[in-house]
Amino acid sequence: MTNISIDVKTKQARKNEAVTLLRIEIAKGWDGPVSKRKVKDIIRAKTEVRKS
Repeated sequence: MTNISIDVKTKQARKNEAVTLLRIEIAKGWDGPVSKRKVKDIIRAKTEVRKS
């Protein structure tokens, strides 16, 4: 195998993992209780976490 084909396979594996994790998080939100927070509040909280 060449390095290029390994890189493509690695990229595909990472993409598949990211999609799987995203589906899990969506399912948690979909099946979970309704939030009283507004979308802007959730985005603000996520942004603050990334800054710290």
